[in-house]
Amino acid sequence: MKPELALPYLRLAWCLGFSTSLSPDSHHPILSHEEEVKSWFARSPEELKAEGISPAIRKRLLDPVRGQEAAKAMLQETQRLGQDLLWPGHPHWPEELLEQPDAPPILWSLGNPSALKEVLFTVVGTRQPSPYGTQAGKEFSEALALGGCAIVSGLARGIDSLAHRSALKAKSPTIAVLGSSLDKLYPPENRSLASKILDQGGLILSEYPPRLPAFKSSFPRRNRILAFLGAGVLVVEAALRSGTLITAEWAATRGKPVWAIPGPYGSPSSQGCHKLIREGSYLADKPASLLEDLGLEPRIPSRSEGSLNALELQILAQLQAGPNPPEALSTATRTEIQRVLASLAILQSKGLIERIEGSLYRRS
Repeated sequence: MKPELALPYLRLAWCLGFSTSLSPDSHHPILSHEEEVKSWFARSPEELKAEGISPAIRKRLLDPVRGQEAAKAMLQETQRLGQDLLWPGHPHWPEELLEQPDAPPILWSLGNPSALKEVLFTVVGTRQPSPYGTQAGKEFSEALALGGCAIVSGLARGIDSLAHRSALKAKSPTIAVLGSSLDKLYPPENRSLASKILDQGGLILSEYPPRLPAFKSSFPRRNRILAFLGAGVLVVEAALRSGTLITAEWAATRGKPVWAIPGPYGSPSSQGCHKLIREGSYLADKPASLLEDLGLEPRIPSRSEGSLNALELQILAQLQAGPNPPEALSTATRTEIQRVLASLAILQSKGLIERIEGSLYRRS
């Protein structure tokens, strides 16, 4: 075995032999040296029992040959699938994870590990966002990406996917942390998004070895990694009983700042965010305020007016004099409101205009 693979090999053996159900209050030492890994397999039945290790896991740990043979087979499978391994001591292992006793001892990866050296910021939210949450998720995520952050999220449906796509739109690398193994990507409809993340210099991570599909408790476990990796966490929309709040709880217990976007007071998907704000999380009232809190200046996206049609140019001319609502623009351009709204969306996507209070639009 190559020397550089010895340490991950032993860590694989440890992962196979010893696992624990994690909660924000659980603590386990990060194993930093080969001898520490080996020591688990060298302990007596009495010592393992005193550590609170279950009988099934004790049986594995008391059979180091079997455990290490399984680890070797898993390492070969990892290489066959084109996946890489990261561990404490690896040049790309995130410093943020070194500080966390509940961090995974090893990560499987696909893509560009240098993305972990960027300024990381975690964006999470509901899998079923409202139109308000969808718009907020896009605007805040794109602002963070333009501010120089690599967005970290979970590649789940809803806000997670919006966050990754917004980062890609801003030409920024983004990092996805899965609740399944890399070869059993969940949800499967996000395979195309995962490919785009890799194509644009991003990274996909998992603490789960090959051939392991997502299971009920894998997502709450995954959420702790989302909380640990980012310099902060933004919650876009969340119900009171939401896995998103688990990420926020992990962040809060580790002293990580959490921001929450307020929403309509009667909306169930806003209740989790309002709870976080009442309990001391920062208010994310607009993207510019969040960037100011973080001390970031946004990059200006490239803009082009050369490919605009006649209506879009008319709207820009109207907005040159000051902000206007769509209805006023419809009257001024003598165009039906639906066409005006479509043109506003195109101009906004090109970075030429922005929406401000209420339904007003202005030149960027």
